[in-house]
Amino acid sequence: MLSTKRPSFPLRPSASRPPHCIQLERHTRSPNPHFLQPETISELEAVVKECNEKKQKIRPVGSGLSPNGIGLTRAGMVNLALMDKVLEVDEKNKRVRVQAGIRVQQLVDGIKEYGLTLQNFASIREQQIGGIVQVGAHGTGARLPPIDEQVISMKLVTPAKGTIEVSKEKNPELFYLARCGLGGLGVVAEVTLQCVERQELVEHTYVSSMKEIKKNHKKLLSENKHVKYLYIPYTDTVVVVRCNPLSKWKGPPKYKPQYTQEEAIQHVRDLYQESLRKYSKGTVTSNTSEENEPDINELSFTELRDKLLALDPLNKEHIVKVNQAEAEFWRKSEGYRVGWSDEILGFDCGGQQWVSETCFPAGTLSKPSMKSGIHRTIDATY
Repeated sequence: MLSTKRPSFPLRPSASRPPHCIQLERHTRSPNPHFLQPETISELEAVVKECNEKKQKIRPVGSGLSPNGIGLTRAGMVNLALMDKVLEVDEKNKRVRVQAGIRVQQLVDGIKEYGLTLQNFASIREQQIGGIVQVGAHGTGARLPPIDEQVISMKLVTPAKGTIEVSKEKNPELFYLARCGLGGLGVVAEVTLQCVERQELVEHTYVSSMKEIKKNHKKLLSENKHVKYLYIPYTDTVVVVRCNPLSKWKGPPKYKPQYTQEEAIQHVRDLYQESLRKYSKGTVTSNTSEENEPDINELSFTELRDKLLALDPLNKEHIVKVNQAEAEFWRKSEGYRVGWSDEILGFDCGGQQWVSETCFPAGTLSKPSMKSGIHRTIDATY
């Protein structure tokens, strides 16, 4: 019998379905599928076998975080959130074998006692390992591979061949296809990942301009282990975040911030209070009243930005003001910080978002290019 335990993202039992079937409500798309959560590999094998025999379509779905909703289907879904264990740690070769339903943060916490961590991270830690591998998720750093290239071997539960193990040595052709198989070549049950020694990073955040980025792009890519740009539309502001291993000899750079955290965020609070007064009197109505508003001094920058955008998201003039306030916040937040890689490489993306992800040719490390898609992307914001 499949478990009826509640997973960690919003699900509820459906009275019209068997106990092991529930409704998924995370995404705005509202399918009403069979949603199965096996607790063991034998239960997973039974699910795949039965669906195959009945010609019932089924899709593996992870934490439901992909903006494209890749795992959602009206036919049926299988989720491995209850198969979330660290199975084996090979300290000598720096490898870890895990069940595919384990989340990134769980895995990182589980192997830190061995002095190990993952090679790279995306902005968030809530993804399941099976999902982050199958969609080819990535972090920052021109010399660091996407997550699927860190896979040493995988155990797949398939309709035709049953449970098989694939690696460079076993079924190499299928291994390279299935590493980033988008859940279409079987359900990933177990993954063995190549890890690295846990390390501290120095993060340097500063504000630049598009002209300066074009000039220094190649140098930034080649001289930093991790680098990312945050372009703020309707401004000429590009936030640069670069991270490098902490030197055992030099230590972090000595730097005294020009502004305190309170000073950096105060103008955003002022804009929010000003906007609340404006929209409480104007034609656009806020969904919240001042009575049930949280203490403004307890809100982070991204929480304030989220509330500001929600006041009038389709008003360009309002958005320009919010973006200008964000640019000013980053200017006042320039500086350094030191921490473990799994802490430093994360990023507070903010609240609810309409995400549009675009890929465009970027050249190579020796000949990077910014001439094709990035210019059109920026031009389209004006």
